[in-house]
Amino acid sequence: MSRAIVFFCAAVSVWGVALGNGSALAADYSYSNTTSQSVPIWSCAFSNYTVKQFTVTEPFIVEDLNVGIVASVLTRSDLHLEIISPSNTTVVLGDFIGGLFVGNYNVRFDDSASSSILGFGSHNSSVTWPQFTLRPQYALSPFTGQNAQGTWTIRMCTSSIVFSASFTKAYLEFTAKRDYSDGPVAGYGGANHIIYTTMRLGSVVTPESSDYNSAGAAADSDDGVAIPSLVQGMPGKFTVSVAGTGGYLQAWVDWNANGSFADSGEQIATNVQDGGLLDGDLLLNGTIELPVTVPTGASTSTTYARFRWSPSLSVASSGGATGGEVEDYPVNVIAGAPSLSVTGSASPSTNVGSGQSVQFSYVISNTGNQTIRNINMSELNTGFGSAPVAGALALLHDCQRRNKTRPLGRSKSRPVWGARLGASGSQIASTVQGALAVRPIL
Repeated sequence: MSRAIVFFCAAVSVWGVALGNGSALAADYSYSNTTSQSVPIWSCAFSNYTVKQFTVTEPFIVEDLNVGIVASVLTRSDLHLEIISPSNTTVVLGDFIGGLFVGNYNVRFDDSASSSILGFGSHNSSVTWPQFTLRPQYALSPFTGQNAQGTWTIRMCTSSIVFSASFTKAYLEFTAKRDYSDGPVAGYGGANHIIYTTMRLGSVVTPESSDYNSAGAAADSDDGVAIPSLVQGMPGKFTVSVAGTGGYLQAWVDWNANGSFADSGEQIATNVQDGGLLDGDLLLNGTIELPVTVPTGASTSTTYARFRWSPSLSVASSGGATGGEVEDYPVNVIAGAPSLSVTGSASPSTNVGSGQSVQFSYVISNTGNQTIRNINMSELNTGFGSAPVAGALALLHDCQRRNKTRPLGRSKSRPVWGARLGASGSQIASTVQGALAVRPIL
């Protein structure tokens, strides 16, 4: 037997995306086709379907789907009606159901409706849709968890050999799965993202139904951000793992722990792209590096950081977003504790004769957790002789300049100079000053 399918390719209307804050909304994506089509007699016998198709471009995950149908037919039990997803899952909405002369469809099919289409009376296809909200003959739940992207098909046929039908309108209403924030809501506000299959932080994004509002921001399996050791006044670097092209990273740290991300300097990333100029490693490699300098007055109480990755620009710290993920983390800043240790030695240190040169060596160690700059060092000569000469001081300054080029984590500087001892018996204070910077080992 040959098969014929009647396709109708009129334009499909797409309703605007509705974004929630704190709870999922009834419809995140809605589509409509309101151009009437004829359903030929005896079309079911030849699989001659009248078809309405909808193209979904966004790769969101289906949480719930409602289907709207308006059709005119003398006896509804003549009609077969079904919907097919891009994954080729088929759900029968109505299969020759209804009594004699129970006609028409004007219905929103919703699995959560209190009444079923089975055994329900006639509809009026001329009044505004939806006249009724009813459960379909078979549940729409098989679509939950599927990627919505692609072509959705609703098709209808009739078994009547006398009366044709009219497929007037069709609607799709999707609720998408969302990822929600897990940090405290008070002050920071809740945040949520419609989950896209192609965009996330880290390796996993988990759907939720509402904000966790967790005091420790530990209720979710966040895995996208490496939190560095953060010390007052010191540099640090957040490393963020991202997936999905065309994404933008926003990030905040509540440095003063006042329950808000709105203070000056607390947004540490604005529209940062993987491999863009604001990415610390400048590489398109799935990792964004965010260098920061911790404010010297940052609170040492437990505070929070929020990271949002989305295809949208300038996403705020709270509210809804399309695509991507939000992750919250507890942050603890370490108090700054500057500390220096200086030890010195002389060679030779004993039995020094008149006119003999003595070499003085000093080791400056940073035993704290902050870089210390502009060090002034004084040495009191308690023996006999004269202070180091000017040429010897220049050697110390050379050492200081060399020390500046040492990599982070080098903690010692060894300034060395020579002094020729004379015959006088006075005590001489030798002072050396310079812009020496000694970094801590972190």
